[in-house]
Amino acid sequence: MYANVKTFPGTYIFVDPRGLAPSTNLTPGHPLNLTQYGIGGYMMIIKSEHSFAPGQATSRLHAKWVNSVEGAAESRAAASNANAGATPGGVQGKCEGNITARQNSATTKP
Repeated sequence: MYANVKTFPGTYIFVDPRGLAPSTNLTPGHPLNLTQYGIGGYMMIIKSEHSFAPGQATSRLHAKWVNSVEGAAESRAAASNANAGATPGGVQGKCEGNITARQNSATTKP
């Protein structure tokens, strides 16, 4: 890449997977969202090398994949599951009855 001296270890970057595969998308949960498979997405720079010479100004970054693109609802669910003990199904125990009741009432309405 062109020289970017503002990139240093500990900095987060976003690598758009559509640069590698233009037919993909960034829709959370969609099978063509490659960030959920570790291709593109948010990365943390672990090493940066800068090279300057006459006619040359480049940066080389070494980064580790950190996270995929996800929707607001998915990130809230992940945070609540991490903070409160979640049941194996991914639904908090005390909310399970409310969710089931809402699902049942939605299916019985005309």
